[in-house]
Amino acid sequence: MSAAVPTAPDELVDRLLRGEHTEARNALYRELRSVGPLLGPGAFPGYIAIGYEWCREAMRKGELQKLTTTQVGHMIVGLQTPEPGNWVHPVFMQDENHRRLKLLFASLFSAKQVRNHQAHFEAIADEEVGAIVPGEPYDLMRGAALRVPGRFIGETIGFPDEVFDEIQPWVHDVAMALEPWATPDVYERGAEGAKQITVALNPLVRARRRDPHHDLLSALVHDTVNGEPLPKRSITALCIMAYTAGYETTMSLIGNTVLTLARIPGLFERVKADRSLLPALLEESMRYESPTHFAPRIAVAPVDVLDQHFDTGDVVVITIGAAHHDPEVFPDPERFDLTRPSGRVLTFAPGPAHCCGEVLGRLEAETVVGRLVDRFDRIELLDDEIEWRPGALLHGPEHLNLRFS
Repeated sequence: MSAAVPTAPDELVDRLLRGEHTEARNALYRELRSVGPLLGPGAFPGYIAIGYEWCREAMRKGELQKLTTTQVGHMIVGLQTPEPGNWVHPVFMQDENHRRLKLLFASLFSAKQVRNHQAHFEAIADEEVGAIVPGEPYDLMRGAALRVPGRFIGETIGFPDEVFDEIQPWVHDVAMALEPWATPDVYERGAEGAKQITVALNPLVRARRRDPHHDLLSALVHDTVNGEPLPKRSITALCIMAYTAGYETTMSLIGNTVLTLARIPGLFERVKADRSLLPALLEESMRYESPTHFAPRIAVAPVDVLDQHFDTGDVVVITIGAAHHDPEVFPDPERFDLTRPSGRVLTFAPGPAHCCGEVLGRLEAETVVGRLVDRFDRIELLDDEIEWRPGALLHGPEHLNLRFS
């Protein structure tokens, strides 16, 4: 039998799901953690996992499957969200064709395949970082943090650079529609963005049918299910999903890491003097400023997580950012510490829903940050206050104005 689960004050849960950043967010985590590691339904009719162990174990359960963040938005009291059914965000499509396509996506971004493309990816990073003018203000979030992973994932899918420049604003709108707070106008912009990306993709789909290349789009166009070509809707939906997932989170990870290098005295110099610290820098950055904060799940069958039973239909919001600041696992969690043990961050979702882009995301971030550390001797933060991207799901700077020298 499950133990009684405490319920957090509705005001705290509302602040958590609508999104707060950095100092305010960390204080909020402390308040919620004082209530308990797992919070029961209140005005928000779902469970919220705050403690690290609860979040990790919930991620490992196949009975807890992805829930659309739009559905989470519908559960937030007083929040006007779009009615479901008009448009399904590609990240949350669950039909058989989509599952088949995700397997193909995983094979194309295996560790072996990523290593095969490493030299080309590094050339893109060299080009973008090389364009930074020493001593001049530079917005990293409109420069290398955006363009390196964006260009690479675009080329891997099959987009030429000019298509990347055309569709990038629409991809941003699609990403914003992931947020639980997404209002009808935000969601409609996401739907319109997906429509415009589809329009941009159609000529490429036709071209790949005639002349296949070594890219994801060609693989999808010439793949079949039960002897039938894949529907165009599934092809474009997976490309949108791959593009959104392939650079939005990595962009935030790069931005968060470079921001930390600029903020903490001596950290940039320490990493520059010992480049072997780069993996630890990225690992601790994913913990310290988690680029993804939430992993909403819904029970598709009865399941036990630790000592709590969940019935079919129960919602569990896995709060990755809170788990990464659990002092029982990460002592003094608000201190950036390169010596912490590795392998404990939940950013890439250990378990059945593991992110198949983990190898690529880590390589992208390490390469960009490494190129910045190699090329420059000093980094200066020009913003008095950081403008964070809106929302609760994805966490990173909207702009990050720096001066490299």
